[in-house]
Amino acid sequence: MAILTLLIIYSITLNSGVSNTLASPSLDTIPEQPSLNDLVVASPMVIDYDSDFEAYGFPGDGSPGDPYRIENYNITTTSDSCLSFGGYTTKHFIIQNCYLKTDTNYTITIGKHKNLHDGSFRIEGNDIESSSGGGLIINGSLDSGAYSNSIVSFDAGIEIKDSNFTYVKGNTISASTAIRLTNSHGASVIQNNCNESTEGGIYLVNSNDAIVTGNNCSLLRVDGSLGGKIEENYIVDIDGGIDIRDSDFTYVKGNTVQANTAIRLNNSSSAQLINNICDKNAEVGIKLTDSNDAVITGNNCSNNGDSGIRTEMSLNLIVTYNYLADNFFGMRIISSSESLITNNHFESNIGYGLSMQSSTGLNKIYHNAFYDNNLGGSQASDDVGDQWYNEVLNEGNFWNDWSGTVSAHYTIDGAAGSEDLYPLGYIPEVSEYTKGYILLVIITLFLALPVVVFNKRRK
Repeated sequence: MAILTLLIIYSITLNSGVSNTLASPSLDTIPEQPSLNDLVVASPMVIDYDSDFEAYGFPGDGSPGDPYRIENYNITTTSDSCLSFGGYTTKHFIIQNCYLKTDTNYTITIGKHKNLHDGSFRIEGNDIESSSGGGLIINGSLDSGAYSNSIVSFDAGIEIKDSNFTYVKGNTISASTAIRLTNSHGASVIQNNCNESTEGGIYLVNSNDAIVTGNNCSLLRVDGSLGGKIEENYIVDIDGGIDIRDSDFTYVKGNTVQANTAIRLNNSSSAQLINNICDKNAEVGIKLTDSNDAVITGNNCSNNGDSGIRTEMSLNLIVTYNYLADNFFGMRIISSSESLITNNHFESNIGYGLSMQSSTGLNKIYHNAFYDNNLGGSQASDDVGDQWYNEVLNEGNFWNDWSGTVSAHYTIDGAAGSEDLYPLGYIPEVSEYTKGYILLVIITLFLALPVVVFNKRRK
């Protein structure tokens, strides 16, 4: 608990302040493309071996070492992929500035017969369409990427399987699922616009150490994937926002989400949820279920139909420096214990600012500020008997309806009959000396922590 406490304050020193404005990320400028009339009309192409590049007469410079460039083609078909790569090639190639449309299958298939282990590629600035299949499927590549493509497809816009260190940036996608990665580690999914996808924007399955940042999309789901970083995404979806399942060590920072539940963790331990904006959701801003050892700090979880933050059956949490206003409940802690709840701001919630339900009574709650919650009654409730003060400092929480009498305790609603024995007449601040000292300690701790990473530099 002591290490986690230091960790949370370190996060605050680096990430002070939470914006409450909605702003979608800007995308890189897509390179100017030739008009459709300027493209060379061609039939579908099948490239299984390196000799096929020569047979089609593709020029360099596709790099590395000047291999092949596939560009400025108009390929329209009703029965197959526009471009099909069997998986036996070893040369680097580029597909760029093409119009590719099929009525069936994937428009571009890479690794059709076997995973492409040896060759690499770059797909950039193409118009890709499939009326009944997917846009682009990649099987078994390494250090390849798709950049600034416009993709409209019935199935997945970009499907990536068994491919490590893939770079997906600046694409505009309208599909059932915009980007789907399976068994693909170390991917970078950056600044894609996929908010018109019907089933989900970005879906990661068993794909560790992914970086997902700056995307404008609908549902972002992570399943069975370790060590992911999800940052600065703008997500609006009527059903789900960021949905993380069976995925430990996930870092979720600076996202703006409006959904049914903005950020949901299920059976996912050791997550860090930092400086996210989770307001105006139909139900909950941040919800944890069976997810232990999480750090939840600096989030704005306001104007939600149920709760700003809700945890169920989750142990050893640090919940600090969050802003929780105008929800039904500010925070609900259900069957969750051994947690630290400190320096949060609870204001104008219809029900309790903080409701502790069915816990084991091992939670510590202090240095929080409560303003005008559950008007006419206590601003918090406790069914079991948690500790509403710091026993070393003899300091509790700030309650704006406290009488102010030094000897008076603050009564907490609920069956436990809990009290804040040391209510505060002020909101305590963390001193600059304390911040600097903790920063030094945390850096030392980080150097000792095991981290799941790939020892390879990203592109």
